Amino acid sequence: MKGDYERRFCLLSARVEKVLFTLIVCLAVLLVAGQAAYQVAPIRHMLVETERWEGVSAPR
Repeated sequence: MKGDYERRFCLLSARVEKVLFTLIVCLAVLLVAGQAAYQVAPIRHMLVETERWEGVSAPR
């Protein structure tokens, strides 16, 4: 009985580890892609509100 439980636990933990690893890799790729997008001026202008307000005087 204990061997069956350990085998199933190992299978479950291997699956969970694979999902977590895949999630971490995907998030890292998205982070790098997002940071690369901020390097392109037209995209940065669309994404960052501060860029649109640069050099504009504050409304009174």
